[in-house]
Amino acid sequence: MTSEPPPPCWYCAHLTGEYEAGNDEDGYDMVHTCKAFPGGIPPEVFWGDVVHAGDYPGAVSGIAFEPGPDIEVPDHILALVAEAKRRGPRD
Repeated sequence: MTSEPPPPCWYCAHLTGEYEAGNDEDGYDMVHTCKAFPGGIPPEVFWGDVVHAGDYPGAVSGIAFEPGPDIEVPDHILALVAEAKRRGPRD
């Protein structure tokens, strides 16, 4: 059995918590929060479909992925963040 790797947000210094919010269309019942998304991290950001390396609609401006202190961030996540920062904002 293989398991999904933890999402990028798991490694971010700005992750603040989670709360139960009922089931969504994917069957998840937890909403994850951070300093950039205090009302809930959008699923596409939390699960890594969109790398939050800069400004993002609905996010608190100026707050983006930053490796957490004392957390070993996998190289593939650091590479995704570096590439997203290099590309800059997307329309």
